Amino acid sequence: MVFAMGSIAALTSADTIHIVFYQKAKKHLGLDAVGSGRMETIQGLALMAGFYLHYCNRPNMAVALTGATLRMAFALGIHREPPEQIQTVGLQNDREIRRRTWWSLVCLDIWGSTTLGRPLACEYFGPAISVKPPSFDNTDARTFADKGPYLTASVQFCRHAADIQEKLAVSSYLDPVEIAPIDAKLVNWFESLPPPLRSPHNCAKSLLVPRAILKWRYQNIRLLLYRPTLLHAALSRRTMAALTVAEQNAVQMCQLIAGDSIVDIVSDWQPDHICGWNAVWSVDPPCHPRTQSSLADRFLSQAATVPLLSLFYANDNIAESGKWRAQVEMALRILQSMELWSAVAKRCREVIAEVYEASQKMSRDVMNGAMQQWDQQSPFIPYEELWNTGMWDQVWQYPEFPFGPTEFVDYPSISERIS
Repeated sequence: MVFAMGSIAALTSADTIHIVFYQKAKKHLGLDAVGSGRMETIQGLALMAGFYLHYCNRPNMAVALTGATLRMAFALGIHREPPEQIQTVGLQNDREIRRRTWWSLVCLDIWGSTTLGRPLACEYFGPAISVKPPSFDNTDARTFADKGPYLTASVQFCRHAADIQEKLAVSSYLDPVEIAPIDAKLVNWFESLPPPLRSPHNCAKSLLVPRAILKWRYQNIRLLLYRPTLLHAALSRRTMAALTVAEQNAVQMCQLIAGDSIVDIVSDWQPDHICGWNAVWSVDPPCHPRTQSSLADRFLSQAATVPLLSLFYANDNIAESGKWRAQVEMALRILQSMELWSAVAKRCREVIAEVYEASQKMSRDVMNGAMQQWDQQSPFIPYEELWNTGMWDQVWQYPEFPFGPTEFVDYPSISERIS
């Protein structure tokens, strides 16, 4: 599985050599491997279930295999912290491997559940889980290349994501008043991250892609909080004026986060297969030919649905509609650039373009209808009738510009010259 994921990371979406490695790995990771009770087996199954099967668009198999891998981890006791009296270097390294393996499994399960909109398998942050988070030295810059801080930040993010998933499992629509404190915790978490994980300018090259994906996850989970309010308002055909103040703030926050997410994806993405896959959720055609026409449900596509929906919901908002159109067109351009690094980017771009064209057609129809209504209310009056009724005199009798005599010659007014 290491070779399979490595070939995906090293090559473009057109290469399918990873299938060969996957087929060989399947021979060693069958049903018999589930009962082996080895750390290497858990790590191999984690790569297969948490990454590769999602890449091949096999979410049901991925979720089931992730659950089985977690049961294996529970059986080995990886969820518990080893005794503190272990002081030898070898056993201390083994302890850190157990910690990172466990929390990597937790992150993979929560990430998959959030993307697919499914409840979590168990409570990962309860009293029964005693294993400590991964440890690293904050003062050592080399640890950032070891992905230790990234894993720790991901665990902290998953703690917030797990709470949100529990609430969304009960009801897909959260009260806008209830959303504000939840979102505040997410914002505080992101602002407290180390500088290399918040900005690409201070980030090591090996962490550019993980840092970008972590930020996209953060923006995506915030969208999951606010987007139901926009959907509910659009489906119920309630205008912005008819919404409560909390609902208006939620709709505006949803639109703001979506726009920021599109801009960040455009600025932070790298010409890398892993990065393009996570941005668009790549589906590998040779694995599942029937899924080539499906729309990817990932960070960029989810963010682009918000300005698209806003164009249908509030097409009369002239001040904001131009910004929404620019966001959609930006997403379309970056999807075209990602076609080499994501097998589904082309189809995703086609679907978004079709919906965008429909919104543009509706806007033109609304504008034509408004012009027709204005023409009916204000019929055209011939020039001769305006002249005969004396309305031309009213047109010319505007006040003079307040310019002093030193700046302009005091010519007689137009009405005086006509008379």
